[in-house]
Amino acid sequence: CIPSGPQALFILYVGRMLEIFVDGVVFLDIFVWFFTGDIDVDTHAIIPKPFFTRCIIPGTLVQILDHPTLPDLLPGLLKSTIQLSSSIGYS
Repeated sequence: CIPSGPQALFILYVGRMLEIFVDGVVFLDIFVWFFTGDIDVDTHAIIPKPFFTRCIIPGTLVQILDHPTLPDLLPGLLKSTIQLSSSIGYS
């Protein structure tokens, strides 16, 4: 885009800065959502998510989506883990 005058150049710079600002906010929002929780629309307070919902479920879903063979391997792995833990017994 080639500005035709000083006002057009100013508007172009403001548009670029606004685009960079919005990209930064959207990028940081992912970390705020993951590490802290959801932001309440009415009170603007952060509602923390439980550990299981925040860490375990997303990690498991990403692993299943990333490795399509995991659903085939998981039952056998769980069975051998349960057998191992039952043969070891309680500590």
